[in-house]
Amino acid sequence: MATMPLTVYKYFTETAHAELFLAGSVRITTLSYCRSCEDPARADENEAIHVYNTGTITGDSDNLALVERARRAGIKIGAGVKGVVLSNNIGEQVLKDAYVLCTTEEPGATHFGAYCVEIQNPSNLLDPLTRAIEAHAAGVRGHFGRVIYTSRRTTEDEPEPGPLGFVKPADRFGHEKEVRYLWTVQHVEGTLQPIVVDCAEVARYSRRVA
Repeated sequence: MATMPLTVYKYFTETAHAELFLAGSVRITTLSYCRSCEDPARADENEAIHVYNTGTITGDSDNLALVERARRAGIKIGAGVKGVVLSNNIGEQVLKDAYVLCTTEEPGATHFGAYCVEIQNPSNLLDPLTRAIEAHAAGVRGHFGRVIYTSRRTTEDEPEPGPLGFVKPADRFGHEKEVRYLWTVQHVEGTLQPIVVDCAEVARYSRRVA
């Protein structure tokens, strides 16, 4: 099992925003915002969208490889089915929207902003932040971890790239060394809007370093 990062950094473009964060006023963005961000260096139009291609395979329903490829393409193969042919069937997994708080393991990453807060033991903030978000949404589930830098497109028997919302292409984003908090909610009507939550526990784990 991968270890959790012990230290992450949150960057800001204004010193006032860094101070607000330390005071427990935390701005939480969304996946839909990340997809539509006007800054081309940060926009990720395929955020939390995975695409799978079955390739070509034939067989019966007792062929476990065929059944698994079909499942990943959204196709159910019933028991006793004979002569199945899969040929470049496409399946798409999409996390419609979620709340996100992005940090990085990279110290001195001033391209994110000139003002920086260091967070120690950042996984300890997941539960307090989740409780704070529950004041704004129902059915909140929190997740925390490093982003995996690999392709979101897979084919045939290649393994799934990682959890939705935690996979980004290495060529564009690998330098970010991102560690993120992500919260799914029970019902998403349209798109979620960024929110500001109150979480006093932030001060316990955070300090200004720039």
